[in-house]
Amino acid sequence: AARELTGIIPRALGSLQKLTYLNLSGNHLHGTIPSDLGNLTSLIELDLSSNAFIGGGIPKELGNLVRLRRLNLSNNALGGCIPVELFQLENLETLFLVCMGLSGEIPSELSRLTKLKELHISCNRGLRGVIPQDLRKCAFLEVLCLSGNSLTGCIPRQLSLLEKLKVCDLSMNRLVGEVPVELVQLPLLQELKLGGNSL
Repeated sequence: AARELTGIIPRALGSLQKLTYLNLSGNHLHGTIPSDLGNLTSLIELDLSSNAFIGGGIPKELGNLVRLRRLNLSNNALGGCIPVELFQLENLETLFLVCMGLSGEIPSELSRLTKLKELHISCNRGLRGVIPQDLRKCAFLEVLCLSGNSLTGCIPRQLSLLEKLKVCDLSMNRLVGEVPVELVQLPLLQELKLGGNSL
């Protein structure tokens, strides 16, 4: 992390199949994220945040990293949609997809990540559609941050079933309607940010 590395990620890195942690964050790596990283099936943590990757999207092959607990791809201009294959990572506890130029919708398959504790999908103005109701199945979720996108529709009442939720940031979207009373009454909730909508 933060080693001032430049250039591209060599595809050969994908042959290190016993690698458990890979943190290349805060460098000047460019190009695209190689699909070969999907071969690193022993990985527990992958952090490629804050580099200069442009285009190519999130490789669907990252869905092969079934042991992964933490994934951070933030602050890279990858673009594209969120691949549904990413939601095969059933051991994932933390997911950061912030400021990436993502488009499309948040897939309903997100609800497969039942061990998720922190979800940060923010500052992607091309990300539209509604907040998936099935997020209620992520029962261990403590931090939900979906701010700075272009999400529409109402705040799902089902979010009030997330009894462990401490932080809920849905600000700066295009949400409408009323704030569910049950959400405000969540027992562990410490931060609720809803500004910049039409609520």
